[in-house]
Amino acid sequence: MNQRLGSYIFEWNPDRYSIPGKEKSFSMVETYSSVGWFSWGMFEKKTITLEWDWMSLAQYNAIKAIFEQDVQTSWTDGKTIAYTVEINDFGGDYFENYGIDLAYRENVKLELYMVAALTYTATTTSSTTTTTTSSSTTSTTN
Repeated sequence: MNQRLGSYIFEWNPDRYSIPGKEKSFSMVETYSSVGWFSWGMFEKKTITLEWDWMSLAQYNAIKAIFEQDVQTSWTDGKTIAYTVEINDFGGDYFENYGIDLAYRENVKLELYMVAALTYTATTTSSTTTTTTSSSTTSTTN
């Protein structure tokens, strides 16, 4: 399944993206004779980075329009993960040697800030067909 940003379904899923999860919050300070270690525990990672080696100009413009709205939206990985997100950064490059007229962008990067986790279930549709047959038995006695 393709990933989704708000109501926009990606034509091409990212080539790479960071998987949301927990990360440790800590700081380490070297002292003259030892190390000071401070830990604040495990927290949900707040930033997800999605990267494409290239994407169509149509997809680039659709994501750029969402970015320029500057509002919170939802992001799903197309499988099990869904978050309310804020787009921190979005950009890409023109294909070198081809210029702005080529209908693709390269080295595209989308950075999302997770605001809240949502409940998401990928849905599939299936149909079941049941066929019922009837039979009759005739017996004769002589």
